[in-house]
Amino acid sequence: EDETFTDDAAAAYAAITSQLDLWGSPSNKNLAKYDNRESNDMMVDGVEEDDTETFAITDKPLMHDESMEGYHDALLVYLQKRRLLEERLKFSKEGTTENNEEKLIHSEMKENELEFLKSLSTLCRRRIRDDETAKSFDGKEMDFWKLMYLLREKGKEYLLFDNKGKVSYRALNLKANTTNELIMSLTFSSQDVNVHLRRVTILEWINSALSYSTLLPPPRRDKMWPYTLKYLQNKSGVLDPDAPLKATPLRGTDVQDEIELLKGCLCLLQTGKFSEMSDLCRKAGQPWRSASLCGLEDNEHRFLYKKMCLKLAEATAERSKELGDISMIENAIYAILGNDLDNALKNPMLGSWEQGVFIYFWNLTERWKDEALVKFNTKRRRIAGMFPFKADEEKEERDHLDFTAKLVKVMEGDVFEVLMDSPSEQVKKEANEDIRIIMSALMTGKEVLKDCLKSYIPSEEDEVDLTRLLTHLALYISTLEPDFLLEHDINSLLSTYISILASQPHNWRYIALYTSILPYGKIVSTYSDFILPMESKRDRKMALQKARQFFAKGVDTVILNRVINTILDSDLVSTLSLVPGISSSTLRKMNSISWLTFYHEQYPDAVYAANTLLRRLLLTSELYPAKYFLQNIFPDDVIEVARNETNNIEETNKAIEEFEAICIFLQAHAAYEAWRKSVSLLSKKKAKESIFEEKTKLQKFKRAVREVLENAKEAEDKLMALLIFPGGWMTDGEGQRGNEMADLRASCLPEGVFLLCMLLDSMGDEMEKIVKENNGKSLVNEDDGDDSPLRGEYWYKKALGLADLVAREEYCLHPTFTRVQMETFLSRMSETSIKLLACNGGANLTLAEA
Repeated sequence: EDETFTDDAAAAYAAITSQLDLWGSPSNKNLAKYDNRESNDMMVDGVEEDDTETFAITDKPLMHDESMEGYHDALLVYLQKRRLLEERLKFSKEGTTENNEEKLIHSEMKENELEFLKSLSTLCRRRIRDDETAKSFDGKEMDFWKLMYLLREKGKEYLLFDNKGKVSYRALNLKANTTNELIMSLTFSSQDVNVHLRRVTILEWINSALSYSTLLPPPRRDKMWPYTLKYLQNKSGVLDPDAPLKATPLRGTDVQDEIELLKGCLCLLQTGKFSEMSDLCRKAGQPWRSASLCGLEDNEHRFLYKKMCLKLAEATAERSKELGDISMIENAIYAILGNDLDNALKNPMLGSWEQGVFIYFWNLTERWKDEALVKFNTKRRRIAGMFPFKADEEKEERDHLDFTAKLVKVMEGDVFEVLMDSPSEQVKKEANEDIRIIMSALMTGKEVLKDCLKSYIPSEEDEVDLTRLLTHLALYISTLEPDFLLEHDINSLLSTYISILASQPHNWRYIALYTSILPYGKIVSTYSDFILPMESKRDRKMALQKARQFFAKGVDTVILNRVINTILDSDLVSTLSLVPGISSSTLRKMNSISWLTFYHEQYPDAVYAANTLLRRLLLTSELYPAKYFLQNIFPDDVIEVARNETNNIEETNKAIEEFEAICIFLQAHAAYEAWRKSVSLLSKKKAKESIFEEKTKLQKFKRAVREVLENAKEAEDKLMALLIFPGGWMTDGEGQRGNEMADLRASCLPEGVFLLCMLLDSMGDEMEKIVKENNGKSLVNEDDGDDSPLRGEYWYKKALGLADLVAREEYCLHPTFTRVQMETFLSRMSETSIKLLACNGGANLTLAEA
C-alpha cells in the first residue's frame, strides 16, 4: 500500500551481494576483524569450508522461526557493505585531489542504511497473513522499521532527534498560488532540523500504519438512502441531506449502509486519503458529503471551514444518543477536521493507540500550518495596501488559533504520556506495550530512546521478538553514532539475544555473526559457553566454520582451547553412547580433543591438549581409556602434520616429544599385557602330555613358546625404550604441566622397572620349568647354551642388569623410587640372584647362604 515499500528487495539484495565477498572482512570498528582464509584451507575430512551463502528477501510467506535468518542475513549485508564504504571513504580522505567522491560515498551509505531498514520491515510484512496477524507483534514491528526508514530518509537528525531543532520562516514564497504550495515552501525553507517536518513525517507514517484497518467501501449505489427515499415517496415526505437530523429516520438497510460509508470515510481520513474519501462519497450518491469532508484541500476559506466542522462536531455529539453510531462516527470525523483535540480523544470510534497518535500529530501539524498561514496572511495584509483579500477571515483565523493554543506547548513526549494515562483502558493497555514504548521513545527524541535501550527489560510474552528488535536497533544506531550507547549496553543486548539463539538449535548457525561484534574477551567467553555442550560432529563442524568466517584469525583456536580446558577440568558427562570400560566423564574429555582435529593448522594445539588429557589419565591409572583415545579418536597423522603447521617450532617439538614419551609408556604397557596373556595361555597347557604323547600337540606347544618369546622380546624392548628415553622420560616441564610430569615420572618409571623386572624374572621361571619337564634339555634345540632365551639363566641375567640401569645417573630412574619401592626392588634382585645361582648348580643354597 505504500510506494516507499515496494517489493523489489530481492533485486536490491542481488545487486548488493554481487559486489560483496559475504564472508570477507569486518563490517565496522565494532565488528571483529575477519580474516580471508587461503583457498586451500579445507577441513581435514575432505569437506570444504562454506565460502559463500547467498539469500534473497522475497514475497514468499515467512514462517516465524525463519525470521532469525532474515535478520542475520540483512545485518551481514549491511555491515559488509558499510565496511567497504568506510574503507573507500578513508582512501578518499587520504587523496590529494578534491572531488565529489566523499559526497557520493555518504550517499551510498545512506542508501545502504535505508535498504537495511526496508529489508527488516519487509521481513515482518512477510509474516503477516491476515488482519489478525497485522495486529500482532509482527505488524507492529513492521510499522516500527517503516518509521525508522521514513525518519532516516529525511536525515540522521530526524531519526535521532534531540528536540533542539528550530523552525525558520525566513524564506516565505510570496508567489505561492495554493495552500499546499505555501506549506511546501515553509516545510523546506528551514536551515535547521525542522521539528514540524518531522511531525509531518510521523503523521505520514501513522497514516500508513492505519491503512491496515481500512474497511472495504459499501457496494456501489447511485442513489443516497434508497430505502428511505422510497418510504418518503410513498408518504409524500421530503428528503434532504439533513433528514437524519430531523424527524425522518433512515429506513431498512440504509442505516447500516450509512454506518459503513462513514466508517470508510473515517478510515480514509486517518490514512490521509482525501481523494479516495471523496470518490467513496460520490459513488454512494452523496456528493454533498464529499464536499463537506474535503474542505481542507486548497480552500481559501480554510478557517471558516474549520469553524463549520467544530459546530458539526458539537451538533453530532448532542445527537449521539438518538442516532447512535452514525452520529459518533460523524462526530469523530468533524472533530478531526476541526482540530477539536479533546472531543476526538474521547470519541469511542477512535479508541486505539495508533488513532491516538494520529489525532495528536494531525492536530500538531494542522496547528503549525494554521500558524504559518496566519503569519503569511498577516504579511500579505501589510503589503497589500489598497488591495485587500477577496475574503478576509482575520477574525476566524484568530479565533481558531485561540481554540488550539494549548497545542503550542505540546511536545512529543507529552503526547505519549497522555496516551499511557488515557482514561480508555484499551488505549492505555496498548500504550504500555513494550514495542509501543520503543516507538514512543523513537518519536520523542534520542535521549529518551537511549534511556529506553539502556534500561529496558522485555516482558516474557514478547521476549524473543523484542530482544531481536532492540538488538538490531542498537547495532544499527551504533553505526550512525558510535557513542550513542555505551559498549556495556550494546554488549548486554547482544548477550541476551545470543542466549536466545543458543536455546534454539535451528538458529545456532547465526550466533557467530552477533558474537563477532562483542569485544575480544567477550567473544572468547560467549562463544566458548555456546559450543561447550556440543558433542555432535556435525554441530561442531558448523560452529567452527562460522567462527572461522566471522572471527579474527586464531580466535577460533583460543576458543577451542578454552572449551577443552573447561571440560578437562570438570566432571561433565557425555551424551553419546558409552564405551565399555570408560566412564561417561572420561569419554567427554576424550571427545573434546576432537575440536582441534578439523583443520590441520590446529594440529599443534591438538597435541598440547592430547598431552594434558593423557597425563591426567595416566595419573589416575586410566590406561585403557588412554589407549582407546589414541587408537580410536586421535588422528594418526597428527604428529607429522603438526611439525609442518606450527609457528613455534621449539614449543611444538617439546609437545611432540612429550606425546611420544606418553605413547612409549602406553605401548610398553600394552606389549606387557600381550606377553602376560600369552604366558597365561602357555601355563594352562600340560607339558608332559603335549610333548610325549602326541607329536602334533608338541608342535603346537613349540609354536606357543615361540609366541611367548616374541611377545617377551617386544615387551622388553618397549619397556627399555621407556626407561632409557633420551634425556630422561618426561623431564622437561614447567608450572602445572611440570608438576604433572614429575608425578608421572614418580608413578610410571618405577612401574616400568617393576614390569620389566617381573617380565624377565617370570620368563626365567617359565623357561626353567619347560627345561625341567623336558629332562633338562631345551625344548627347541637340545644343544642350546646358557645364553639361549630358552634357558632361565638368560632371563635372570637380564633381570639383574636392571640394578645397574636404575643406578645410572643419565636416566634419572632411582630418584623416582620411594624408600619402600627401592627396598622392594632390591629384594627382587636378591631373589633373582638366588635363582641364577640355582641354575648354575647351587640349587640347594638357602637364601641366607646366597
